[in-house]
Amino acid sequence: MEFFASIFLIALLLPPLVVTAQFNSSPVYNVVDFGAVGDGITDDTNISGEIVAEENPSRWKCSDDDCEKYWIQINHVDGLRLYGGGTIYGRGYKWWTMAALEISHSEDVELTDLNFKDNPRMHLVLNNLKSVFVSKINIDAPEHSPNTDGIHLSGSTNVTIDDCLIRTGDDCISIVNGTADVSINRIVCGPGHGVSIGSLGKHGANDKVNNIYISNVVFHKSKNGARIKSWQGGSGYARNITFEKITSIDVENPVIIDQYYCDHQHCKTHDSAVEIYDITFREVLGTSQNRVSVTFECSEAVPCRNVLVDDIYLLSKHHKSTTSDCTNVFGKIQGKQRVPLISCLTQT
Repeated sequence: MEFFASIFLIALLLPPLVVTAQFNSSPVYNVVDFGAVGDGITDDTNISGEIVAEENPSRWKCSDDDCEKYWIQINHVDGLRLYGGGTIYGRGYKWWTMAALEISHSEDVELTDLNFKDNPRMHLVLNNLKSVFVSKINIDAPEHSPNTDGIHLSGSTNVTIDDCLIRTGDDCISIVNGTADVSINRIVCGPGHGVSIGSLGKHGANDKVNNIYISNVVFHKSKNGARIKSWQGGSGYARNITFEKITSIDVENPVIIDQYYCDHQHCKTHDSAVEIYDITFREVLGTSQNRVSVTFECSEAVPCRNVLVDDIYLLSKHHKSTTSDCTNVFGKIQGKQRVPLISCLTQT
């Protein structure tokens, strides 16, 4: 276990207090005084109280560059178990330039029964992990808070996320390059930007995401629902992705593939793009804030292929029929319920 990770685990044992990295004047705590055993056998990683960010972010200083990116970080800790019902409270807008908690380069990780409130930027970053189980996570941030992704997966494999409530200002769950073999189940998302594959391919990157299964998700008044997004000019693929048993409650864009994703006004069209294929949307039911409830905007140079639409029934919030909008998408439509009619999909 690295030194920084050890410091983090010590901090978890403290009752509600402000934890800082100010080495020249910080108080010193003996974790044994707060219930730790420290015998190398007993599991001392429990959050039962509240970890509160320093009131003044400028006081959060250390010699590591990662201090500017992450508030709390755990590296190279195999077999990590983190639970306890406590809260990580990030003090909101003052800290929105860094992520709250990153766990990276570890195997056999479990996170259960934790709360995140008003945390800095991304709440929970899972980076380069193998065999991860996440459950009963409650994330709460203001609807308009910037870049406050709930759970962010990067370079991780064999991941299960189950039974989580996420309210945030950006993606409830985001899945980016190097992530594969993921099961996401029983999620409530909203407000937020949905469960997103991507963004992928930014700055010409070669990004790959594979074998993602997302089911039993309720999107409640979120900006997006089931979403795949990639930039023009990238390469790689997003493949074998399933969104199933999805409930949409007044969502702006319940179903969306966007190969022209751009967060500013001057993005150029390229002749390369991340390939998007073997995609399934099955049993998507509910209401849409917009008249267009299904959007497939795919690249002319690298179209979306083998997209299956099976049993979609989406009405407007006034319970009227909705429409679809799509370009350069090839696949198949099946099932009894076909609202909206997706006539713009080229069937193969």
